[in-house]
Amino acid sequence: MATLVGIFNMTHSPFCYMPPEKWNDVRAGRSLRADVPVDDVAANRAKAARISLAFTALRSRLAAAAPDVLVVFGDDQLESFDFTNFPTFAIYAGESFEGALSNGIAAKLSGHPALGPGVAHRADAARLRSCPVPGQSQARA
Repeated sequence: MATLVGIFNMTHSPFCYMPPEKWNDVRAGRSLRADVPVDDVAANRAKAARISLAFTALRSRLAAAAPDVLVVFGDDQLESFDFTNFPTFAIYAGESFEGALSNGIAAKLSGHPALGPGVAHRADAARLRSCPVPGQSQARA
């Protein structure tokens, strides 16, 4: 039986991964209401510093938890799937994963192939338990 050592979350806003000097350029390309404020570069830099401190805290807490396995829930946004095959959940169970970091540098991370099928089985069992059975009460104790 596994021991849960932590639950962490974070935003995936693109502003977290780009220089604050570019934030207003991105905003300029969006349709914003007139009452939405646009900060100057100094305010954007101050916000970027807070984001950096938050990532440092997250990194520290994750290191302190020292997990054997990291299970990540993320959104796809049409990177791997399209609307002809868009699963509610997809569980990656490969030996490794390759992708690009936010700075464009390629990264290769180790996978945990033995864990994937177990997670999928547990998720499927939980889904089946939550499906209504015709003629049965939906009340749960």
